[in-house]
Amino acid sequence: MKTSDLNPLYYGIDVGKETLQIAFKNLDGRWQDQSITNEIEQIESFLSGLDLSLYHFIYEPTGTYGYRLGYCLELMGANYSLISPNQSKGFAQRLKSSNKTDKSDARMLCIYGQKMQPDCQHIQSETIHQKKQKYAYLSALKADKRAFENRKHALEYDPRGAKSVLQSINIVLQTLSKEIEAIQAEVFTIDNDEHQRLHALITSVIGIGDASGTGIIVATNGLKDFDNVKQSDRRCGLQIFRTLPFRTPFGDFCFW
Repeated sequence: MKTSDLNPLYYGIDVGKETLQIAFKNLDGRWQDQSITNEIEQIESFLSGLDLSLYHFIYEPTGTYGYRLGYCLELMGANYSLISPNQSKGFAQRLKSSNKTDKSDARMLCIYGQKMQPDCQHIQSETIHQKKQKYAYLSALKADKRAFENRKHALEYDPRGAKSVLQSINIVLQTLSKEIEAIQAEVFTIDNDEHQRLHALITSVIGIGDASGTGIIVATNGLKDFDNVKQSDRRCGLQIFRTLPFRTPFGDFCFW
């Protein structure tokens, strides 16, 4: 049975680097608070003690610290929702809550679930998640390469520039170029049926190539983050899909 089949009970979870602060409000209005370590074993132990069909978990991801919680919730088939820092901040202001502690934040997230009843969400697929990491790493490698190219350019104009430094820069640039080529090949490889289908659909839009198509898939969790086209407009300006033509299987062009 899913939470949509009955009135769900909400857990609020404040995510920290070392711990997860958990808040639950009983039907009689009493709070139950507990803290567990942010470790997969502890999270699984906590969740396994609950009838997950009865509960809906609300948390605000804090950088990468929420990855373990999201992974366990998804793995165990729990119902959960992530809210953004702006959402939690705005809701706390509505509650006129000035007490900023892990416990108060967890309770606020629980109340958010009760009042707002957000839809359930799902974490990124393994493929999209890893591609997103590779995509970010690729961008960082390219930025590093540009920085070392600028250093080399500046050093070459110095008549007294140290040759050992220049040699070291050349070695670093060679290494960066090799790593960029390798990671780039992994990022822009069509390696499963779903990714291939989405890639073919997106690149059917005139003006969107392989790199841009993969970037859109990575940035939008495989286009799963949207319920309608207006959300895509607000999220990342994908109104391009409604203004550019795409090629149909019959060879002619249409608009979205």
